[in-house]
Amino acid sequence: MLLQNKLQRYLQHPEFTAEKKKMEFRVGQNVQFTNSKTGETVIGMLVKKNPTYQHVKTESGTWKVPASMLSAA
Repeated sequence: MLLQNKLQRYLQHPEFTAEKKKMEFRVGQNVQFTNSKTGETVIGMLVKKNPTYQHVKTESGTWKVPASMLSAA
C-alpha cells in the first residue's frame, strides 16, 4: 500500500507530467500554442525536440516553445 501511494505521488509530480508532455509529440506532427504577447493561436509543425524547448516551424518562422505550451493541432 505504501509503495502504491509513493508511485501515485510520483506520477502526479510536475517534473513527471512535463516529461509525459514532451513524449506526447513526434517530429513532423502538427502542433499549436498560444503566443503570450498577442494571445493568438499559432499552428505549425514540430521540427526538433530538445530537453527544454521544442522547435516549431510556422508561416512566420521557427519558434522555440516549451512542451507544456504545446497541444496537438
